Amino acid sequence: MALGKTVWTLTPEAFERLLLSFDSDREQAGQKYENLRRKLLEFFEARGSHAPDEHADETLNRAARKIVEGEAVENINNYCYGVARFLWLEASRGRAKEPIALDDDCAASGEDEEEREQRRQRERRIECFEECLRKLPDETRTFI
Repeated sequence: MALGKTVWTLTPEAFERLLLSFDSDREQAGQKYENLRRKLLEFFEARGSHAPDEHADETLNRAARKIVEGEAVENINNYCYGVARFLWLEASRGRAKEPIALDDDCAASGEDEEEREQRRQRERRIECFEECLRKLPDETRTFI
């Protein structure tokens, strides 16, 4: 944890307000919440996240925090995808700063040079796709 940063914890009130942003009917809201959480898991898994559950939960926690702080959220799904993209960029930057072992541990990972290159290409395509999505109007992006 960075010095000077306070840790925010999801409160029952924040969770209730998050659910309300999905639907006024609590049962419907719960179903929509679970559906979005599942899609966020897929989002992070597709990007090779080492902790997709944690990233999905953190995305929803950040959205809940913003709602409690007074952020006007018109479309909770779109809002959460935006949060997820920023969270993924943060996580990616954090991994880029981690030292890379140059000994036999790299070879033991089971990933050869060709697999690493394929992974890099896949990551570049995802980043390009996300950049293109950000440039589209909201209704087109929602449709996609």
